[in-house]
Amino acid sequence: SYTTAWDENYNAVNFPLVVMEWKTKRKGNRAENFDAHDTDWLEQFTEQNPKSYGYLVRTYYGPKGRAVDWAKVRNGKVGVTNRRT
Repeated sequence: SYTTAWDENYNAVNFPLVVMEWKTKRKGNRAENFDAHDTDWLEQFTEQNPKSYGYLVRTYYGPKGRAVDWAKVRNGKVGVTNRRT
């Protein structure tokens, strides 16, 4: 059976294995960094929930068209940024 993250009183009882935070920049070059709010909360969440992973994802128009960057967050640390165009 499937369960949600919350019980009937909206208390967290199950924690996700993966959380993804997406941002899209519609015009211009890629941002220098991932969204600060997303980064901070995923660092805190994965530090407090070591069985969970976080992914920071951003899309934008690069020199060759639409591109995507992502980084894995594990145990409160942001890993290497990966890029695909």
